[in-house]
Amino acid sequence: LSNIHVGNNDEYALHCSIGCTFCKSGSDDFQSAYQRADIALYQVKRSSKNDFAFYSPKMLKDHS
Repeated sequence: LSNIHVGNNDEYALHCSIGCTFCKSGSDDFQSAYQRADIALYQVKRSSKNDFAFYSPKMLKDHS
């Protein structure tokens, strides 16, 4: 999830890391969903960067 853009004789590198989670309608509060997505994000940043990951309960053990 990265790209190089050229403009005005300069190169700009864009990088993106994304943490994702699934939510059941009406069963999750925002804070819980945000926390799971944040854990997935930090998993990506620790491992490879410029990628995405979906939250899994195993990540919670690794995050502690």
